[in-house]
Amino acid sequence: TILNVDNSAGSGASMSSIQGIAGFTNLEELYIGSHSTLGSLNLSNISNLKIISAVWCLQLSSIDVSSHSNLESLNLKNSSNVGSGISDLSVNTNLDYLNLWNTGIQTSLDFSSNTKLTYLDIHGNSNITGLDLTGLDLLEELYAHDTSVGDSGITGFDECTSLQKINLKNSNTPSIDPTVYTNLSWINLRNNSYSSLDFSQNPDYNLFMNLQDNTSLTCLRVDNGSNWSNQEVHTSGCSSLNVIVVDNIGHANNNWQNDNPGITFEDSGNIPSGCFGQP
Repeated sequence: TILNVDNSAGSGASMSSIQGIAGFTNLEELYIGSHSTLGSLNLSNISNLKIISAVWCLQLSSIDVSSHSNLESLNLKNSSNVGSGISDLSVNTNLDYLNLWNTGIQTSLDFSSNTKLTYLDIHGNSNITGLDLTGLDLLEELYAHDTSVGDSGITGFDECTSLQKINLKNSNTPSIDPTVYTNLSWINLRNNSYSSLDFSQNPDYNLFMNLQDNTSLTCLRVDNGSNWSNQEVHTSGCSSLNVIVVDNIGHANNNWQNDNPGITFEDSGNIPSGCFGQP
């Protein structure tokens, strides 16, 4: 059973409570959108819910999903006041999709109990004090950009070996080992403080990389043995980077998009001194 009370078109009155639907005990999917006066969501009577979406509910300050053991998807996107009012998600062990974009979270986040997650979006929460991804080896997409997760570090990040898309732009993360993520096809690491990045173990030759404005980056490898197709390796603003190690210098010069005129391409026989174990 599905109930959709989306008001994104502004065609109806804003809902201030869910009193009228609390008796829908067989409901499995609930979609609420753009109800600016909705203050809280206590869904304890509707315990069969598998999908809950309450997006752009700007006054939403609390949501209780503690009785929803079957919950697979929770979307609170841009419900910007709900951060501290989200019930403990460690009991929602069947979660596959979780979107907490711009929800005002100001605490540490521990998802180590949510090992079925394949999609996680926490971006736009600038005051997150920690992030634990231990055991999330099924996670395929992580969006943690425009946050402060790098200030305290990301626990268990290297266990997320199924990641295909990573966005850590503006997250203060000091390091990342891309060689762990062999399924990677898209990554945005713009404006962080990385000094060295090695993509030589990532087999997707169409890998998109935005590495702009990493002013400490001096060592970069993308020679994975198969990157003969056009590549997007964006390095403008990487003022300390002079060389990118590639498979084929001529092909890279003729075909790759290079938005940093100070960069030259070299092959793996000419890895710069001081990079990747070179004396």
